[in-house]
Amino acid sequence: MSGQKLLGKYLGFPDCCIKFFTESSIPEIQKNWDVAKHSGFIPCNTCAERIRKGEIKLEDLVGSSNPRLTEHPFPTNIEWFQDPGVIAYLEKHGYILA
Repeated sequence: MSGQKLLGKYLGFPDCCIKFFTESSIPEIQKNWDVAKHSGFIPCNTCAERIRKGEIKLEDLVGSSNPRLTEHPFPTNIEWFQDPGVIAYLEKHGYILA
């Protein structure tokens, strides 16, 4: 599993959004920046459309299918590499940071 996928799981992002982010082109991802609110979490097309329609909020997605393992609430302005738990989590799952 890639470091981006592991990080998404650690932060509690839904699998559909993790897959979208890791498998889409930058122009495709940029289409959903309007709902990301500078949070560092860019939802997939389906979730972004539900947000635009007012069915859900961005915050509702975090922790909905993957538990949020960081102690920091969403959204937060802390960078992921400042969270000591994330490094341990990535290494536990075989992703070694160089």
